[in-house]
Amino acid sequence: LASVFALVANLNYFILILSGKIKVAGASVAHMGFALMLIGILISSDKQQVISYNNLGMDYGEGFNEQEQLENLLLYKDIPVKMLDYELTYLGDSVVAPNIYYKVNYKKIDTANQQILEEFTLYPNAQINPEMGLIANPDTRHYLSKDIYTHVTSVPDKEADKERAGKFEPHTLRIGDTIFISQGYIVAKALNTQPANIRYKRQDGDIAVGVILEVNDLESSYTMEPVYVIRESFEHFIDDGVEDLELTVRLSKIYPETSELEISVKEERPPPDYIIMKAIVFPYINLLWLGSLVMIIGFIISMLRRHREHKNSRSLG
Repeated sequence: LASVFALVANLNYFILILSGKIKVAGASVAHMGFALMLIGILISSDKQQVISYNNLGMDYGEGFNEQEQLENLLLYKDIPVKMLDYELTYLGDSVVAPNIYYKVNYKKIDTANQQILEEFTLYPNAQINPEMGLIANPDTRHYLSKDIYTHVTSVPDKEADKERAGKFEPHTLRIGDTIFISQGYIVAKALNTQPANIRYKRQDGDIAVGVILEVNDLESSYTMEPVYVIRESFEHFIDDGVEDLELTVRLSKIYPETSELEISVKEERPPPDYIIMKAIVFPYINLLWLGSLVMIIGFIISMLRRHREHKNSRSLG
């Protein structure tokens, strides 16, 4: 209401009091621009719509809260993913120091006849800072009535991933928790005191516990059961894995006092290239840019008027 009042009042002042004389209307024009800018901010912020929904229910790890888990989309390189009216494909990255640019292709497809109605590519960029983490900058597709804003929220550390390949990485969790791996995720489903791992042969005196794990990637689901064994007072580990994913999992520890498990995960190959990104539609954001432009014009008009007044006063003096 305040913004609309400021816009209408200054427009009225410009027309009725100043009689449309633009040379003396700098203040009114600047205030109209500021009012338009505020209206644009209010409308676009209130009506913004997140369109990057996590339809697969992927767990992105502790760095994402519950809402962020729902509002971010995982894209593996060269694998198209459906996002509302668009088909998105992450095409890779390029480095222009100090920024890394991530190439995201958008296609709007008419599902009735499978025709591409629109296609464009956005280049959100980021810097990976050892102290501050990921510093991301968006890229935007502009329309008359809206903007599609795209930025990356998580990217792989490729050097660290290469170093971790072929080594066990420990994770502490409880039953029902999830481990996010490079090609999907692992869910701890249940403990089993009668493990069914074909690599385990029970002997008298064994204390053996297996953990049933569900492994999901983009296309398939697998079940594993690594086993933790105490035999003659020594620990033994019966690993399990998924050959197709070059994945090996070990039940390393059981903590009865906290109901926690330590599960170690080894991936033989570096993970595929990917990004996690967020896309937001801001409606009527052009009101903000229009208001900014009008406000700058008002400032320029006022500056020119003051310059003329100063010049005339000097000539009269």
